Amino acid sequence: ADIIRLVRGMMPRLYLAFHVDSISPLVRSGLLPAPRRNTELSSTPKTLFLLEEGQVIPFHRTRSRGTATERLTEFLLEFVDLQQLAVLHSGLDTTRKDELVTMLQGHFPPEMIQEHVYGLALGAFVGLSALAVVAFEG
Repeated sequence: ADIIRLVRGMMPRLYLAFHVDSISPLVRSGLLPAPRRNTELSSTPKTLFLLEEGQVIPFHRTRSRGTATERLTEFLLEFVDLQQLAVLHSGLDTTRKDELVTMLQGHFPPEMIQEHVYGLALGAFVGLSALAVVAFEG
């Protein structure tokens, strides 16, 4: 009961943003509705996604240019009282993960940045090319 209370108390202060190369796993898993038009399909991979109250939603920003690592970094820079952050990746594409960690180290203390490899269960929903950041705000 104490652990459940602790986790539920943390949930309103946890934020997850991620980028995928293909939305197919998200659509196939039912987390994202299938695009209605080809233009939606071609523009969606440039979009960051948020996990909000158990729902995957596109995170629209005024700046749509830049790499996924730049946009994930900008997402984290918006927090005023960031306590911890984690980078989630599949372990397969370490180039983008390394680029993101290097970029984050330019803005945050290295001890604040954690790295985690996500497993096959999450990979079934987001694919094996997802790159995500998790923020815990105090």
